[in-house]
Amino acid sequence: MEDGIEQSTSMLLEIIRKTKEKEKEQEQEKEKRNNLRFIQ
Repeated sequence: MEDGIEQSTSMLLEIIRKTKEKEKEQEQEKEKRNNLRFIQ
């Protein structure tokens, strides 16, 4: 039982971490596009 809980917890943490990384990448993409618009 303990193992199952630990496993699902680490899986959840992994998913959260990946989601945050994706959001950060999307923010950076948005900033890049905005910067390009200003340059042109």
